[in-house]
Parts: sequence; structure tokens; C-alpha cells
Amino acid sequence: MIKVTVTKAKEFYEKYERFLVPAFLLIGFLLDVITFKSLQIETTFIILGVYAFVAGASIIYTSFYDGRKTPPQNIVLRYLRIGMPLLSQLALGSMLSSALLFYWFSGSLSASWPILVFVAILMVTSEVFRHIYLRPTVQIGFYAFILFSYFSILFPFLFTSLSAFVFLLGGTASYFIMLAIVSVLRYVSETAAQKKRRMFAAVTLVFFGMNALYFLNVIPPLPLAIRDAGVYYSVRRNWDGYTLVGDKEVFPANILPGQTLKSPADGTLYVYTEIFAPANLSTTIYHRWEYKDQATGKWTTRARPSFLLYGGRLPGYRGYTRNTHVSAGSWRVTVETERGQSLGRIPFTVVE
Repeated sequence: MIKVTVTKAKEFYEKYERFLVPAFLLIGFLLDVITFKSLQIETTFIILGVYAFVAGASIIYTSFYDGRKTPPQNIVLRYLRIGMPLLSQLALGSMLSSALLFYWFSGSLSASWPILVFVAILMVTSEVFRHIYLRPTVQIGFYAFILFSYFSILFPFLFTSLSAFVFLLGGTASYFIMLAIVSVLRYVSETAAQKKRRMFAAVTLVFFGMNALYFLNVIPPLPLAIRDAGVYYSVRRNWDGYTLVGDKEVFPANILPGQTLKSPADGTLYVYTEIFAPANLSTTIYHRWEYKDQATGKWTTRARPSFLLYGGRLPGYRGYTRNTHVSAGSWRVTVETERGQSLGRIPFTVVE
């Protein structure tokens, strides 16, 4: 009776696999969006840690099960093997979508678009070409990227620092965990043992590739994220917050990128930002004011003022800078860290 039930479960999975796998990927993405938007960041990291553990355990268990010459007779183990691909897809889908969300909210599109496009491609192709992702080398490389992304967010949160050393520490930790997983797979699966060099190469490629993207400032300064930003004629602090004076935007201007402001009489404009940062994290934020030369079409830096950011406020720490020599033309202000990692970019036009 039990054997018949297992057989039916396996037949059901194989029959509806093309619907079940993308469904679990979508469920993982939706769960992650809800988690990112509604839960505290500490809880989010715990949930993502559970997903990371489940994904790693499913890879090891699947290799162990498939690597045996005779399948285990234990009914629980056989049921687990049937459900592992769905569980793995749910965990990997959640972690992949979390990486996309963190990269999206923590960086400007102009600077971080390569990593955003790469993550989006992984999300789409992991379903369309899932038969390729089930190959040991590809699966290990895929998991190495996700684990590296998770640790690159987790370590700055744990150590309340955005330094390059903390990023390298997180990446190194994920690298050695992946090496340990590959070593385990060598002993539980003959197929993995035959492809150990390829798996080691995939893990190493991900490690050096992500570090290269970090030092090229393609990876944004996680876990910082801009909550609100804008250009104003006046910014004044009062007892319950800030008073912002600017032009009222009308449709469709309020849905298009960039603002249009009238040239101020005194040549002064303010850029106001609200930036989320975890509690106990403090760092310096810079506003790079750039003006576009109409003759050459090049952007030139006119000012780079800064202010100290203190984490812990859910809507974001509020800060602003001003420029007293704003002339008519095209401007942009890039919100960035001391290393030049871009959090966002605020384009605007000043007219006479």
C-alpha cells in the first residue's frame, strides 16, 4: 500500500512538474516581497538564513539519494526525494528574489544595472532551463552566488559596518561554506566526485566575480536603501521633522523621472533624502552634485557635500545638502558612500 502511494506521488509530480516548479518559484518570490516590505530586517535575515540552510540541505540530500546504487527503502526518505526539488525551488526562489529586491532598493539603476539584469536572468532561466540548473556544477554555482549575496548583506548588518573588509569577510565565509559542501558531495555522490574540479571552479569563479563587481562599485552598499528623495527650494528642520518647500508636481510629471524647477533667485537648491540603515550602523553619505555641460555633453562635479547617517529609523534617516551655485540647465545628484558606491540618482532640470 505504501509502495503504491509513493509511486502515485512520484507520477503526480512528474506529470505536473512543469506547473509545480514555477508555482513554487512564484510562491517564494511573493513570500519574499511580503517579508521585505512588512517584517523587521532582523526577522528577514533569520527567514533568509532558514531558506539558505534548506537549499543547501536539499542539494546534499538529493545527491546522497541519487548517488546510492540501490534506492533507500525507508518511506520517509523516498517521499523527501520526491518533494526536494519543490522545496529547493521555493528556498532558492525566495533567496534569489530577496537578492533582487535588496539590490533594487539599495542601488541606482545606472550603476547597479548589471547585477540587477543578472539576477533577473537567473530568475527567469532557472524555470525555463531548469533541466540545466539540475546539473551538479550549475546548481553549485547557482547556490554559491545566492549564498554570497546573502552573506554580503548579512555581515554589514551584523558588524554594523560598510567597510570593504566586512564585505570580504562575508564573501570569504560563504566561499569556505561552499567548499565544505562540495567536499561533502564528493563523498555522498559518485557523480559529484567525478565533477569536483568543475564545482570547485564554479565556486571560485563566483567568489572572484562578485568581489570584482564590488570593487567596481556595481554592487550597491547593502543593506542601505533610499526611502525618499527630492529637490527643494528650502529645507527646514522643526520639532516634528522637516518642512520641505518645492514645486507641486502634476500628472504626468509626477510619474516621470526627474524634476523641473525654476531657477532660484539666490541660486540655492536643496536635496533631501531618507535612507534606511540597520540600528547601530552609522556612516557618511555624500551628495555628488553634477552639472551637464551643454557643449560637450559631459557631467562635471560641482560639489560633494556630506552628512552623517545613523541607522535604526524604519522610514529612513533624514538628511540634506545644499548647493548655492545652481544655474539653469541639467543637473543630477548621486547619493553615494565614501567609497563611491551609488545608492540612487536624482536627476532634475533648472529653467529660467
